[in-house]
Amino acid sequence: MWAVVIEEYGSPEVLQLKEIPNLEPERGEVRVKVHPSALNRADIEQRKGNYPPPIPSEHEIPGLEFAGVPDKLGSQVRR
Repeated sequence: MWAVVIEEYGSPEVLQLKEIPNLEPERGEVRVKVHPSALNRADIEQRKGNYPPPIPSEHEIPGLEFAGVPDKLGSQVRR
């Protein structure tokens, strides 16, 4: 999958578009195929190093605001 990732903190130029392995949903999670996405104030502060990522991960991926369709369900997802 393609994602905008933060590998170092700083100005907008530090954002990189990279191909990363598909993330597998964990128990109670839903993976979403994202269509549009946006960066909000929290994402901008994350890019600057002033806001922790919402979920610790191998890749720091901003983008709290998005829309899409469910792609894969984790275990224990019922609806």
